[in-house]
Amino acid sequence: MPAPTVTRNDFADYLKGALIFLVVCGHLIQYVGCQGDACCYFDPLFKAIYTFHMPLFMAVSGYVSFRAIAKTGLVPCAWRRARQVIVPAVCWPVVYLLVKLAIFLLNAGTVTEGWHAFRLFLVQFRPGYWFLWAVFVATVVVSALKTYRLDRLEYFALAAAAFLYAPEGACIYLIKYTFPFFCLGYALAKGDQIRLPAAPSPFLVTAIVAAGIDCYLLWTTDTYVYTTRMWPAPANLPNIALRYFAGVVDSAMFVLLLFWVYRRAKSPLLSNWGRRSLDIYILQPFLVEILAAFVHPVKGSPWFSWLAAPVLAGILCLISYWAGGWLGRIPVLRVLLLGRIAASPSTAQPISAGQNT
Repeated sequence: MPAPTVTRNDFADYLKGALIFLVVCGHLIQYVGCQGDACCYFDPLFKAIYTFHMPLFMAVSGYVSFRAIAKTGLVPCAWRRARQVIVPAVCWPVVYLLVKLAIFLLNAGTVTEGWHAFRLFLVQFRPGYWFLWAVFVATVVVSALKTYRLDRLEYFALAAAAFLYAPEGACIYLIKYTFPFFCLGYALAKGDQIRLPAAPSPFLVTAIVAAGIDCYLLWTTDTYVYTTRMWPAPANLPNIALRYFAGVVDSAMFVLLLFWVYRRAKSPLLSNWGRRSLDIYILQPFLVEILAAFVHPVKGSPWFSWLAAPVLAGILCLISYWAGGWLGRIPVLRVLLLGRIAASPSTAQPISAGQNT
């Protein structure tokens, strides 16, 4: 008997496309508009994006990972996810460092001077791609819980609480922040824990919007996870609580808004970006860095944030999408730099475009 045909969840792709656009837009505001300065924390658009975009992206990752986790064992699932996200997360920084070393050597008078400049650069170098590590860790933990039939909300909550007391070094605090949202997305796909109404009542929508506005108004520089991190000290608990509450409420508000748009003006462009969101996420930091070297707006300019950044984000997404397609034609680069491996029927995404939305 032939295997059943499984179609992608197009709204999940559409949502990922919108979110990867917001990721690029936020990076442009931070590294081009504010030139890496903390003034980005006071930018209204940046704040609106960062109240929810990574929690929601993580929830979508958990949602689309459900079938792979549910249909495979812990070791095969972890191995597959490592090939998809960890291999690119390791290979790209190596490529970047090799290019940087070549630039330092070419610009220096001697090899010794170039090597010295490169060593100074290494002191401040951070590999990045923390989101890929967060997805991998969340996948492994949830898969382990599923192995013992503990993949339910109460055990997810216990795991998230235990995560809070993990060390804060490297990008661990970001993994702690986003892990519960991966679990929430997984639970939505599983369907026996939480279901969003197909047609939410006006009262529910009004309540979500009001709560989202309140979260935005309460959000301060201390609320950003980059400033106070996730250690559960008494003084930091209000920040952690607001992050989680805003992540849920603002994500729900954005999903409702985007689903309303999706049903009336579906954009194949966003769906295509969503299908290749990993390519865009991997490639866009290099484009943002190049752009930051040539574009120097007035620091913290609202004109750049509201006008230039969205336009440039669309352009960078298109370039990254095209570059990912080009690299994907080369088998070795497709595996090492983009994490593309053959999909199996058992790990395909959910069937219905409207399921659990």
